Amino acid sequence: MFRPFDLAVRPGELVALSGAPGSGRTAALLSLMGNFRHSDGAVERAKTALGLVRGVHEPEPMLTAREHLGERLRLLRPVGLPTRARREERQARLADAERRLPFDPGTKARDLTPLDRHLLMIELARLADPAVIAVDDADVQLTADEQAELADALRATGCAVVLTVREATAYAPDQIVEITR
Repeated sequence: MFRPFDLAVRPGELVALSGAPGSGRTAALLSLMGNFRHSDGAVERAKTALGLVRGVHEPEPMLTAREHLGERLRLLRPVGLPTRARREERQARLADAERRLPFDPGTKARDLTPLDRHLLMIELARLADPAVIAVDDADVQLTADEQAELADALRATGCAVVLTVREATAYAPDQIVEITR
């Protein structure tokens, strides 16, 4: 587990939860997002969505990026719209999400680079129209240039972003919270 900390995240901010492996970064992130129960303190949160969190929220290896996006849209479909309007809205949102991907949407998740897996999961999160997107291990298996590209993609969402990293330098975060046991 992790030691208590204070954090206020404003719209559009990028916040890094930093710490050594085993420090509780992922537990802190999931606790902030409402996906992990905590025993102390309180969290007030806006609508949240998870990006890539290995072992918790990852793309299915055998599905293509397009299939992931379509499945997420079906799960998020609005209630009460006529079938034709629902289908047209879904197609428009799917096309927008696919355009933002820097790779072929027909690529299976198992064939994506680590950076592309993150980018797919960001697009899946965006479909839920969250105020906050959470990303775990944002520096694992990524070069400094790829981390900068991921930071740009996260900032381009317009959402507040909370991510976990060992070293936050490439992300130029608005805030850094050191997570310790």
